[in-house]
Amino acid sequence: MPGLIGVVLFITFLVRQRHSTAPLMPLSLFQSRNFAWGNLATLFIYAALSLNGFVIGVYLQEGAGLSATAAGLASLPITILMILLSSRAGSWAGRLGPRLFMTIGPLLMAAGALLLLTVSNEFSYWWQVLPAMIVLGLGLALTVAPLTSAVLGAIDESRSGIASAVNNAISRVAGLIVSPCCRQSSEARSISTASTVRHW
Repeated sequence: MPGLIGVVLFITFLVRQRHSTAPLMPLSLFQSRNFAWGNLATLFIYAALSLNGFVIGVYLQEGAGLSATAAGLASLPITILMILLSSRAGSWAGRLGPRLFMTIGPLLMAAGALLLLTVSNEFSYWWQVLPAMIVLGLGLALTVAPLTSAVLGAIDESRSGIASAVNNAISRVAGLIVSPCCRQSSEARSISTASTVRHW
């Protein structure tokens, strides 16, 4: 029910923005093809990132037995790589164009997620999780700045503020959509497991 209410309210918001003389989110921004597709890419990339972060956090605590603090610190390499490389990736994209980086970056992120499949019962952060965090961090660092530049570059400079706000809001909404879905899926699986155990 909350999800249905959210969809109805979102549609109502779009209708209101379409007919408003001073909209909070001018829908005319999405008439730019690069802006529209860039924000769609933002939605999927940040949804995948939120999903990955949720799964890693839960596994490191429930599966590997790490504390909440240690599980949080496990993804620190991603943050460090973003700090070190994001600005450089932005300047490289300015010279070479964003398309190359928006292709390589998500592929590296996918490779990092696949590396997490190497995690076994004999848990080792240094050999199983850290390599995946490094590859994920590289992919994210190569993606974020070029993606943002591509999105904002598609809009006139006078509207760059609202364009940036819309892009940032979409990235946040992506996480808000995925996280509850993950929680519901996890709870459903736990209930199913408990029911199976009681049956046996």
